[in-house]
Amino acid sequence: RNKITAWTSAHAIFVPLIVDVTILTVWTLVDSLEYEREEEGRTVEAGIVTIESIGRCRPSNGNVNVWAFLGPLFANHIGLVLWTHWLLYQVRNVSNRYQENKYLGMAAIFALEVAVVGIPILVAAQDSVEATYFVISGIVALDNIGVLSFIFIPKIFFQMKGLEEGVTVSESIMNDTHKHAVARESSRQYAVSSDSPSGLTPSNRNQDSEF
Repeated sequence: RNKITAWTSAHAIFVPLIVDVTILTVWTLVDSLEYEREEEGRTVEAGIVTIESIGRCRPSNGNVNVWAFLGPLFANHIGLVLWTHWLLYQVRNVSNRYQENKYLGMAAIFALEVAVVGIPILVAAQDSVEATYFVISGIVALDNIGVLSFIFIPKIFFQMKGLEEGVTVSESIMNDTHKHAVARESSRQYAVSSDSPSGLTPSNRNQDSEF
């Protein structure tokens, strides 16, 4: 019997997080961002000088290749995605009540749809700072809300619904045992209702006898 501890699941979160924090910390120390404002032009009208400028954050050290840090970050996250799908494949026979294989797949498809729709809009709106900010905020919000909804809403639903009558927790873990247990209970309830007069179950007969 395999024993699963808190660290078994926690290390899957803390290790990639430590890798991310390490890369970002080194990036900040080696090539931190500096805010710069550049003057685009100025106009004088009725003695009033209007200055047009653009402010942006740029790396303080122009000699450092940004992909020296973005590359490991992307590799870390791509590795996480591949590892997640491998874990989901290993638990494919576990009931949806206890694993997120189905719902993470739906979340990935949803995120892909958001990217397919959002990226062309982002390219089309790149000349407008307000539109670009709105589109980026929408993409980030939809991605995060979609993923969290696909993961936690089914869990809330399963918790509120509870197990089927007559199905034990151990039977509900695996897909095959869960299906057999549900079929068994359905057959038992059908047999009880068929044997009872007027389709009354034993519980209903007890209630009627009280009157």
